[in-house]
Amino acid sequence: MNNQNVNNKIVICDFVGTYVNALTRGKNYEVLVEDYEKQQIKIVGDNHRARWC
Repeated sequence: MNNQNVNNKIVICDFVGTYVNALTRGKNYEVLVEDYEKQQIKIVGDNHRARWC
């Protein structure tokens, strides 16, 4: 796994999908970790839980 800690990287949610109660469309989220192999990022959602997206 090729994880990298990311400092001060912000993403904007453009599609909620199955995370209806965890993310808000148009809201900014700070990236905690980025996995380039899986093309995923880890963020903390509105429910204060970290999740891979």
